[in-house]
Amino acid sequence: MTHNGTVLRTVYDFPVAAHICSDGTVRYTRLVRRAGCEPQGVCPACNITFQYRKPKPSRVRHPSSQGASHF
Repeated sequence: MTHNGTVLRTVYDFPVAAHICSDGTVRYTRLVRRAGCEPQGVCPACNITFQYRKPKPSRVRHPSSQGASHF
């Protein structure tokens, strides 16, 4: 997704997002929570913006040793 000419990627890992830059190097970008916003971070090498979204619970019932439960 692009936003104002920059690439915006949604991530579900916090507080660090890992990605592969265009040069093939794995880089880690720290996500920072700013007032009123979801945590975000920008990779200084490739200028990709990462925005954290909290994952939603699964709607599928998963079996466990005590019966079905949600994750």
